[in-house]
Amino acid sequence: YLEPSGNAKAYCTADIAFSVNDDNSVSFEGVQNPFVVSTAQVTDQMTKEDANVGELDPDLVDLTDQVIDELDDILYETVGYITRSAYRDEYLAGSGNRASTYGNWVTSINRRNCQADVALVNSGGMRTDMVIEEGQDRRYVTVGDIYNMFPFGNYMYTYLLTYEDLLEALNYSLTSLGKGLLSCMTGVKCYYTDQTVNAIVAPDGTLAYHAGVWTDGWKDQLITVVVDEYIATSNRVSDNMSNLFVAWNDTDRLVDTFNIDNQGALRG
Repeated sequence: YLEPSGNAKAYCTADIAFSVNDDNSVSFEGVQNPFVVSTAQVTDQMTKEDANVGELDPDLVDLTDQVIDELDDILYETVGYITRSAYRDEYLAGSGNRASTYGNWVTSINRRNCQADVALVNSGGMRTDMVIEEGQDRRYVTVGDIYNMFPFGNYMYTYLLTYEDLLEALNYSLTSLGKGLLSCMTGVKCYYTDQTVNAIVAPDGTLAYHAGVWTDGWKDQLITVVVDEYIATSNRVSDNMSNLFVAWNDTDRLVDTFNIDNQGALRG
């Protein structure tokens, strides 16, 4: 299994050597002739042009052409437009480099898709920026763009939690590893300092929690929270805290795993 990089930034080859022993068992000898190529360094060789005929596998080119022909009209169908560029790393002021217009957009799509109150996404799951070209006042969003935004086809896990449960998950999101897993959120407002959640404001504007004290009735108030399959199944123990969503998968808190992120985005 070879993994040279991520996001199609490189490809690699290697020879894997084995030997057969006298008793016919097999021994692993090692990896030989590893070879890694950055796609950024060979972009000119990867385009379908006459000059690159010798560089490209004809069977692969034929297969690619067939797929493009079949999907071209579908992928370029317009499903909406945006009036400002959305960058994954353009963080909103005061968010501690967490909230962004792009992250808010993705989580809002997931909330609508699953009819949930709150949605959280991980930063690594957001794979592309959506940029308006210079001189244009809008950018049309296509079906292909939606698949770029949601490339994994993750199932969405919807949980029925109490606000106390949500507070525990949010405190985990402030740990060193939890921050990368539970990066962006919409649905409620959360305020924190010194790696501790200080306040939660409910969707209706009620201050549900502040400085260790719950407003009457809100601690046990129920709320639906949706995360993608990656978050729901990835446990990263950090600062003696675990990802609670993994543990909740074996409880009645998990109420739905039916929706798929990109399909739901297209429906919405």
